[in-house]
Amino acid sequence: MSMTTASLLALPSELLYQILKYLDTYTIIFKFCHVCKRFYEITDDYNQCELNFNSTSYSHMKRILRLIKPENITSLICGGDSYKSSDIELLSSIVNISPLTFLRSITLDYVTASKDYELLNRLTLSNLSSLSIHT
Repeated sequence: MSMTTASLLALPSELLYQILKYLDTYTIIFKFCHVCKRFYEITDDYNQCELNFNSTSYSHMKRILRLIKPENITSLICGGDSYKSSDIELLSSIVNISPLTFLRSITLDYVTASKDYELLNRLTLSNLSSLSIHT
């Protein structure tokens, strides 16, 4: 009986997508996708990205927003102790929010700026399964 070497490269795309669910968006965009061409292609098609402004620095988020496809974003989190109204302003200044049709979850804590409410009014919320707004 011969031994075979198992490799992540041999896994089907669907299984790699399941693995990506356990990684944050920064790691997916800047680490995982640079491993090899196949992982780059997997990352480019991955449509389960969560934008968490609380766990990502402003400069990293700016880079992520320039690289990610808007239609791949399914979750948006702004808020907590580090909330800045510039989070949502950054999102709307870099990403055309019209293609954010696959958003399933939005969490906004300490919303105070009227621009934040304007953003919500421009989003397509038909696929939304969770909306949390704390003022």
